Amino acid sequence: LYVLVGMFGILVNLIGFTIGEALGLGSVDTGISDWIDPVDLSVLLGIQLNIISNFLLNNYFTFWERRFRGLWLFPGFLMFQVVSIIGGIIQFSVFHFFDSTGFGWDAIGREPSRYLHNALGMLAALITNYFLNVNYTWGRRHPIE
Repeated sequence: LYVLVGMFGILVNLIGFTIGEALGLGSVDTGISDWIDPVDLSVLLGIQLNIISNFLLNNYFTFWERRFRGLWLFPGFLMFQVVSIIGGIIQFSVFHFFDSTGFGWDAIGREPSRYLHNALGMLAALITNYFLNVNYTWGRRHPIE
């Protein structure tokens, strides 16, 4: 079930990315490092929408026996958000690496390559998030309500 939720999350992520690209969200420079700049806002939008949908689906379906309820729902989401930020950093890093090197541009063009770069980043993040969420987010016992 986790894989199905993850696959749905990839779809949500791609839809968010596509919406961000269509809206022309652009990018921002953080000034932190040339390696991470520019930060593509469409990638961040896709990541955040993915985090929200995956938490809800995993909480109510995948981990229903250990789901967060009542007053524990918000702290559970915050834990999921923190864990998912690690996956988001991995996704962004993989995307940025391939996009900054021009991987695939000659073969399929720049714009289609951005979708490939984003998909490769999502795959790396999916693997990381699985292990972290199983062991930390829903691996911890919490009182029900």
